Amino acid sequence: MCNAETFSTQGFHFNVLAYGVELVSNVDENGVKVVPDYSGDIIIPDKVSYDGQDYFVTQIASDAFEYSHDVTSVIMPKFLKIIKERAFRDCNKISRLVFNEGLVTIGADNFNGCPLTELILPSTVTKIGQYCFNSLPITSLNLPDNLQRIEVQCFSYCDNLKSVNIGKSLTVISPYFLLGCINLTEINISDKNERFKVENNSIIDMALQSLVRVPGGFIGKYIVPDVLKIETSAIGHCPYISEIIFNENLEEIDYVGCAWNDNVISVIIPDKVKTIGYESFAYNNKLETVTIGKSVNLVDIDAFSHCPMLKTITCLPQFPPETPGNITDEINYLYTNLRVPQSAKGAYFLQKYDWRKFVNSVIFDENSGIESVLQSNKTIIGRYNLDGIPVDESYKGVVILQLSDGSIVKKLSE
Repeated sequence: MCNAETFSTQGFHFNVLAYGVELVSNVDENGVKVVPDYSGDIIIPDKVSYDGQDYFVTQIASDAFEYSHDVTSVIMPKFLKIIKERAFRDCNKISRLVFNEGLVTIGADNFNGCPLTELILPSTVTKIGQYCFNSLPITSLNLPDNLQRIEVQCFSYCDNLKSVNIGKSLTVISPYFLLGCINLTEINISDKNERFKVENNSIIDMALQSLVRVPGGFIGKYIVPDVLKIETSAIGHCPYISEIIFNENLEEIDYVGCAWNDNVISVIIPDKVKTIGYESFAYNNKLETVTIGKSVNLVDIDAFSHCPMLKTITCLPQFPPETPGNITDEINYLYTNLRVPQSAKGAYFLQKYDWRKFVNSVIFDENSGIESVLQSNKTIIGRYNLDGIPVDESYKGVVILQLSDGSIVKKLSE
């Protein structure tokens, strides 16, 4: 019998596999998918008969129940092994979900936005694909001991979630896990897990020496454990954190590592940090001051974008860190003060990176901290645009002024 052979029975459509059958979406005579009309309580049969032979239902195909907006509960068949990607996408009225023991894989983009108040995952599941189980009203989550991989953005924005228990076999946690779970305060990990541990109520990757996730309900001052890296979104969407204290051995802050924190006012990045990732401090609505440590060599695009209260960036490296693009919003280039060491003023104001775009640039003495200001008795001996090309007094826009005392300042010429 051909593996592609398809038949219908008990209101479902199936493909015959080498072992069992796969529940598939319905298609018309032209092979185009037909939006399913499933509704109410769905009980998928354990086995079906076709052409005189019985078959166990072992898989649910991609898109099989997609857009089934009126399905309210699903009971999986007892021999099911795989739920493929998008099988239950946009089935946002499922309030009861019964998985079978024996299920191994849950594919990507399934069971988001369902009104599930309880989620019981079978002990046999080893992998959950990306974009699964987001925006659920569950209050607790138990990840079974056999689960090995969680792909990108799973269990995010579960506003009622308060506690999570992680089993012993989990070895891969991808970005955005538990992101935006603003009432999450308790994370537990099995003592037998050899990859991850809990420190300061946060998930630590012991192999990479990195911070993976701070619970979104953490309140007050957060002290970063002794790690080398803050992973993507690790301290993201933590609206109740008022201050972040970085450890002195930290070397890297990854993509959106500390973004979307509404109550952080000041940030001091330690001297051993080398990389500040893309949007790493973006969308911090109350952030006013930033100090960039001496060893930073890369400040990625939009690292401090969408920070409307940003007043001052103090950049301590003697050579300006590379900036592949704008590190903040255009309006901040006009109104945010950039403070740089006196000994490095030329490097910052006459180089190819975006530091020269700051109109309000201030030079400070590294020893005394005293800031220099433009005195009226200083003579302007050179006038340049941001590309370093000489311009005359009629030039409109941001200009770099070279003064007679050797100092360099910027101003907006209107």
